[in-house]
Parts: sequence; structure tokens; C-alpha cells
Amino acid sequence: MCLSLNPQLGSSAWSWIALGGLLFPLLVGIVGAKTISRELEGNGYLLAWTQGVPRRQWFVRRALVLSCGTLAGAAVLVAVMQGWFAAQRGAGDPIWDGFDIGPIVLAGYTLFALALGMAAGALLKRTSPAVAVTLFSYIAVRVTIAVVARTRYLAPLQASSVMSTNPAGTSVTGSSLPQFPAGGWTTGSPVVVDAAGHTIAATGYCFSAPPVPAGCHPAPITLFQPYQPASRFWLFQGIEAVIFVGLALALFAVAYRLVMRAR
Repeated sequence: MCLSLNPQLGSSAWSWIALGGLLFPLLVGIVGAKTISRELEGNGYLLAWTQGVPRRQWFVRRALVLSCGTLAGAAVLVAVMQGWFAAQRGAGDPIWDGFDIGPIVLAGYTLFALALGMAAGALLKRTSPAVAVTLFSYIAVRVTIAVVARTRYLAPLQASSVMSTNPAGTSVTGSSLPQFPAGGWTTGSPVVVDAAGHTIAATGYCFSAPPVPAGCHPAPITLFQPYQPASRFWLFQGIEAVIFVGLALALFAVAYRLVMRAR
């Protein structure tokens, strides 16, 4: 049991917990898609509407119940995963490794998945296509934002190191890789600049003190490594959560309009 629960001894239990954090919004999205599409596909909503339940009440009641239920589930999962974050920090691992299961963004992901499922169900009115569209769209949006947008929330800081030759020009002095504060997240490849200010390839280059041989670059050269410091972790969590909550509200509005126009 100790090996399973202590991530510094064995990480099997925490791996399952982390996986649960990633899969939970997908399950919520499936529930949202089925809740609306089954009603519309089977014409069950007609019975409710003809018995004096307004469409607005029919939709709002389902949206509120599902939202509260899924957020409560996310809160329980977040409480469990705080042990994972504490263990990460205790082991000295970058906290950025757990960004996608962070307590703030998980709520945003969950609401987005639910709203996406409900909008897909209201649009397609068939369960299987609605579930498929929900899963594909959720993964596509999550990957796009993680790869394209997340690194650009704030301009990265630059760690640098300088490499030069000794007076005889026979050996290299200086650090080979830039050093940045512990817990930082590298957001791109190192950029190498020679003494003349020219950017050169990050691998396979040579440099020398004057006179510079053909094919080499003038020393010293400077390596720049872009990174996001650990101090920005919670700010980035908040920014991404706001993005997904905003998308969720827009999708809830779309689903509402589709339900109000359903025939």
C-alpha cells in the first residue's frame, strides 16, 4: 500500500488519479450529450411540454442539475488530487507537469464538456452522433489550446548562458545550457546567437575567437531558453479556466436556443 500511495516510492495509484482527472470531463460531456439527445430523439420532450412544463424550465432545470452535479464531482476529484500536487512539490518535480489536472482548470474543462455535449445533443438530436461529436470536439479544443494558446498567455522569460573561448582559443568556457529557477517550464527550443547578433542553428555549430575560420561563428555565443516560471502556474490556471468557462457559457446559450426552436 505504501508503494502505491507514495509517489516517491511507486506512482501507480497517483497515475490512476491523474488519469481520472483527464477522463472525468469526457464522461461529463457524454452525459450532457445523452441527456438532451435522448429526449429529442425519442420525442420525450413533447410529453413534458404538452403537460405544462415550459421549454425554458425544461432546459434550465436540466442544465442546472447537471452543472451542479458535475462541479460537485470535480470538487471531490480535486480534493483527492491535492495529494498528487503536494507530492510533486515534495519530490522537486515541476508543478507544471500537473497543469491539465489542476484544481482551477478542471472546473472549466468540466463545464465546457457538459455544455459542448448538451449543444451537440440539441443540434444533432441523435445520441450516437452527439456523443462522437462531443468527444472529438472536446479533445480537439483542449489540444489546440494546450499547444497553441497556453504558452502565449504571458510572454516567456529568457534564461541565458554565454560560451566563449579561452585566450588561446583552444577550449570552451562557460555554461553549455541556460539555467533557470527550479520548477520552470521550458516553452520552446533554445535560441543561439553569436557575437555578431546572428541567430544560428541550435546544434552542429562551431565558434571561435578571431580570426574566425570559415564555417564558424565569432565568439562568444549566447544561448537563450524561453521559460515560464513556477510563480505563474496559478495565474495560467486562472486564465485557462476563464477561457473554458466562457466557451461553456456560449455553448449553453447555443443549446438553449436550439431547444427553444426544436420542433
